[in-house]
Amino acid sequence: MYAPWARHVYLVTDAQVPAWLETSAAGITVVDHRDILPESALPTFNSHAIETGLHRVEGLSEHYLYFNDDVFPARPVGADRFFHGSGTARLPFSPHQFGVGEPVAGEAAPNSAGKNARELPAADFGRHITHKFNNF
Repeated sequence: MYAPWARHVYLVTDAQVPAWLETSAAGITVVDHRDILPESALPTFNSHAIETGLHRVEGLSEHYLYFNDDVFPARPVGADRFFHGSGTARLPFSPHQFGVGEPVAGEAAPNSAGKNARELPAADFGRHITHKFNNF
C-alpha cells in the first residue's frame, strides 16, 4: 500500500501462513524455511539464521528490501529512500558504534551480531565497519 513500486512480496515463514492471506494473489509468494535453509539448520526462528538463506529465494530480484516481521512502511515511501538512482543501496549508518574487536560475552546481542557481520565485507574487501545502521 505504501510502496507501490515494490513489484513482489515474499513472505518467508516456517510453514505458517496467516489465514487471511490470499496466497494466490498476484505479487505474493510464500516461501518456507525448508526451501532456503539446510535441514540441519531447522527448525529456527532466529532472524540472523534465516537471513543467511534469503539469497536462495527463487525469483528474488537483485535489488530487494528485507523487512523483519516487526518492520513495515506506515506511510508512503519512495524507492529513492532505499536506493540511489544507479540502483546502489543507500546505507544509513548511525552515529552509534558497536565497537571494535571480537564479540564479548554478556554484551548486547546487536553489538555481537554487528561484529560478526562485519567480518564478511572485511574478508572480501579488506574494509571494517564500526557503526550500527540507522533506521530509515
